[in-house]
Amino acid sequence: GDNTVNQTQLIAAANICDEQVSCAAGSEKRYCLNWHYDTSTAPGDVIAGMMDAAAGRLSRIGGEWFIFPAGAVSPSASFDESSLITGLQWTPKRPMADLCNRITGTYIAANYPYNVAGDMYDSNGYYNGAMQNNYPFGFQNSSYPMMALDALHGYGTGIDVLLTQDGGIYLPKEVNQPCVLSISQAQRVAKIMLLRNRQQGSGTLTMGLNAWLMQPNDVFTFSSPSLGWTNKTLEVTKMTLKQQQGTVGFYVELQVQEYDASVYEWEPQEELNPYDRPISTPTSTQFTVQPPTGLTAISNMSTALVAPDGSVTPR
Repeated sequence: GDNTVNQTQLIAAANICDEQVSCAAGSEKRYCLNWHYDTSTAPGDVIAGMMDAAAGRLSRIGGEWFIFPAGAVSPSASFDESSLITGLQWTPKRPMADLCNRITGTYIAANYPYNVAGDMYDSNGYYNGAMQNNYPFGFQNSSYPMMALDALHGYGTGIDVLLTQDGGIYLPKEVNQPCVLSISQAQRVAKIMLLRNRQQGSGTLTMGLNAWLMQPNDVFTFSSPSLGWTNKTLEVTKMTLKQQQGTVGFYVELQVQEYDASVYEWEPQEELNPYDRPISTPTSTQFTVQPPTGLTAISNMSTALVAPDGSVTPR
């Protein structure tokens, strides 16, 4: 009933969250939110925590809030270079500081056997009417298995796809999930965040008003012979309506990101249990800086000033 939240998109978001997905122990809802907070938590922090539980995004469009839980989206439009008003600005790679090649973090580990049977707890936290607590550390922050494209996740013995792409440099990102009770959901979301990060290309398209039909989180295809693109899939991250200087004409500025629907794929075989550990890190000297040699310390009138009282000030 809040007229600042788009109700149609809210219903669509709820439907995505309610979809059943396969996990190691059967199936569960795609995204569940389990959280208690009080008024000491800022509203913005509450929303951010909620969005992370579904790898979700929040957009302000036309004076309304739109909530987008993570999920594959089909292209809704197609454009080519003839739609551009000016040239395309494109950055093919993220800076190294913005990349990650593994996701770590915590979730709220519920009482066993929640993680193998689904949410069957009563209001007192007991499983399916039972009074026995089989997991003394239930409902505490616990680490979920690290997400990487490595041997543990079925990519082959000794293989770590993203680590290899990054020259053997470990680039971890920590994502804590205070709203998530399911270890499967925590891992699904971690994979989405990891693979989204690896969609590195981004840019700005300055287009005519025919692009105004798009909105943030929409996906479209774009063809550019000069860049060798044929129906390259792009996702809108931001759009702005602007007025051309000195005229009454308008144009649309789209900020876009590379998009691949495979980011949202998940197989139960990818799910690890809390006791799975990543393979030991091999020792490498590839990035070890050797100590400098042949150094000489010089101190004389060319390097320092000596005051009448004998104090020395480096030049």
